[in-house]
Amino acid sequence: MKSPKEIDLVKACLHYLQLCGFYCWRANSGAVKVGNRFIRFASINGISDILGCLPDGKLLAVECKMPKGRLRNEQKTFLAAVHARGGVALIVRDVTELHKHLARFYVVP
Repeated sequence: MKSPKEIDLVKACLHYLQLCGFYCWRANSGAVKVGNRFIRFASINGISDILGCLPDGKLLAVECKMPKGRLRNEQKTFLAAVHARGGVALIVRDVTELHKHLARFYVVP
């Protein structure tokens, strides 16, 4: 059996958020080399895996990490910027953790 990957966690969290009725989406980031140049997928380094708009209008930023995964400095900076501006910035390692964070402030199934 294959071990789960971070993308599996991102998909599970996104599915959970959508089932709860939150408006959210996958924020693709990274770069690909085309010929001799790189094309970036996001204009902000360290953007979270999932972004969304919560019922009270706050920005939701969810960074998904596997149990041994670590945040890069750019990811820490992005989450800190969201939090400093009144958004909800989360780091989750499983869907249960996401549920616990959101259940503190919102009605979730």
